[in-house]
Amino acid sequence: MAKGRKRKCVLCGLPIEDNNESIPYKNRYAHITCFRAAAKAIHVDKEEQVQKKAEEKKTKAKPKAQVELKDGLTDEEYIQKNLYYDYIRKTTGIAELPAKVYALTENYIKKYAFTFQGLYATLTYMRNILEKDFGEDIVGLVPYYYTEAQAHYKAVKGVEDRNKDIDTKSMYKHKTVYIDTKQKKIKQIDITSIGGDANV
Repeated sequence: MAKGRKRKCVLCGLPIEDNNESIPYKNRYAHITCFRAAAKAIHVDKEEQVQKKAEEKKTKAKPKAQVELKDGLTDEEYIQKNLYYDYIRKTTGIAELPAKVYALTENYIKKYAFTFQGLYATLTYMRNILEKDFGEDIVGLVPYYYTEAQAHYKAVKGVEDRNKDIDTKSMYKHKTVYIDTKQKKIKQIDITSIGGDANV
């Protein structure tokens, strides 16, 4: 700094009399009081901008898509679709399913020709037979178990069909067995009478 030349505050433009009253700001100097006032004003402006953007988002929010509509499905398919989505809600505990669930489900139906009935059966297979714990990515696991679940339920149905004529109630004879609950008395021996000296 040249002699005789005083620093000017970058914020207010007034000369800085004492160097102890200044603070470096944007490669120049500002009064401490000017700097604090500017920082407070910037902070308040940013808060107002954040609130304004949040309010704009609320007013511009689009209504959520109604992906669980019937949309050309038969009554039976529509029932299966509702059953599938309700099962996901029940097992995950999420009342409003994320868009990812709907997108993956529609992708599986279009790309792999899965059905809602098959998807539901896969979820019940994973939960009840394999005892898998469902996390957030419940639908992401479905393609890995879909064919396995279909084969399982096909085998179960085959066994039921082959055995539908067999009366399992008369197949096994019931026998009633009565058990005597009286305990036999066992002769007790006094251990002091068993040999040896009492002085030992």
